[in-house]
Amino acid sequence: MPAMRRLAASTILVVLASSCGGESAPLPSPSRTIEPTATTPGPTPTGTVATPTPPTSPAIDVPVDAPTTYGRRLASDEVPVADLVPPGAEVTTAWRLPPTTDQVPQIALAWTRGLDPFSAEHGFEVWQQFPDKPPWRVVYAFTDPPAEGVFGVRFDVGDVTGDAIPDVLTFEDKGGSGGCGVWRVVEAGIGVATPVLRRSTCDTQFEIASGTIRIRAAEYEPGDSHCCPSRFRITTIRWDGTAWTVIARVVTSA
Repeated sequence: MPAMRRLAASTILVVLASSCGGESAPLPSPSRTIEPTATTPGPTPTGTVATPTPPTSPAIDVPVDAPTTYGRRLASDEVPVADLVPPGAEVTTAWRLPPTTDQVPQIALAWTRGLDPFSAEHGFEVWQQFPDKPPWRVVYAFTDPPAEGVFGVRFDVGDVTGDAIPDVLTFEDKGGSGGCGVWRVVEAGIGVATPVLRRSTCDTQFEIASGTIRIRAAEYEPGDSHCCPSRFRITTIRWDGTAWTVIARVVTSA
């Protein structure tokens, strides 16, 4: 029996030694999740109707009670825009792109909610028509809560990205003697709308001009009163698909 106990103990020591010594088993490699790569919609062949697909990562900032779809398949000029905004909101400006052979029907609108101009909520939205259900969906939106101090949103429409699809230039007006606010350029595509410029300014005006953005900014010398800058700097920028390029800059006396 003592011999058997010694044999068993020796066996246990050998097993322990083999488990603690030598090479350890390799750990499994950490798993990776491969995210799908977003692609930019290509141009629509001439003579075909554009059919958008839902955006993969939409920039949609709307109040929790706001609609994001509209279920009736109506032409853009027949959609009641009051049904596209949050309950109790009023549409201040609306623009509609009717269906054509190479462009998707769109609606752009600005809205406000609240009676007190100093504590009202404001927003902007781009809607597009889709071939499946629901036919109308919001593809881009931003909302300015009362704390942002915005007095209203206005916008202009025109192609500034060179793809023959109307884009939108928006301005969130924060008032003041300098006309302060936030400018955005929203590039519209098929099934998606993407902000490609955002700038907060004072004493500056943006406008769409022949496929470009023209920026007119006041320049002050020491001693100038706020009403009367010494000169204006006019800068024209163009979108090249990835970035904005300055193509002209002129300084004029006020």
